[in-house]
Amino acid sequence: MADVLQIDQDYDIVTRYGQAFRDKLVFANFASDFPTHRLHACKNADATRSKIDAKLTSNSVKFVTGMGHGLYTTFTGQHGAVIWDDSDNFSYMKDMIVHLLSCQTGALLGRKMVSDGVAAFWGYTVNFTFYHRNPVPHALDSDPTAEMYLRMDAIIDRGILKNMDSQSIYDAVTRYVAKALPKMKNAAQRSVLLDDYVHLVCPATTWGDAQATL
Repeated sequence: MADVLQIDQDYDIVTRYGQAFRDKLVFANFASDFPTHRLHACKNADATRSKIDAKLTSNSVKFVTGMGHGLYTTFTGQHGAVIWDDSDNFSYMKDMIVHLLSCQTGALLGRKMVSDGVAAFWGYTVNFTFYHRNPVPHALDSDPTAEMYLRMDAIIDRGILKNMDSQSIYDAVTRYVAKALPKMKNAAQRSVLLDDYVHLVCPATTWGDAQATL
């Protein structure tokens, strides 16, 4: 059984959307969908460096999946508090798989993690952006516009949790984008989904061991 750490936040509309769809598409039926894994969570007020490090050091975590705001060098937690930056030593995360749904962290932070021993990294080298309905629906996870983008990212988590190798997961993402784009009638929305996809980095594109699985 592999331990999995979920990091999610809810302090602005972007993170609330991210958490809503990750809960819907990845974590809602975690025990039945992924019975060989055990889930730990650092959500909202617990999305801090100290709480996350405590989970990592007290459990045999093999996969970290996080959602929050980021910069090229930095992944942040609740209310923008820094969780990791590229000056950190990530040797304590050796052999883990890391997936960050955040802006830019794939560019520098992800590379630093891999150089320090993280087995595989998934993320984005530029801003991950998405459209949503306006006005915002009461139940964010009912928004079909936002779901087109956030479902693409959820394929990564589900693939990792199913012990798929990185190339198979990347191929699944590619197939999803190829099917989703023709369904989007708005050219600007298609452009944003394509931009998210093009700037996705992963072990299949040199960010770690392409054969790393749980």
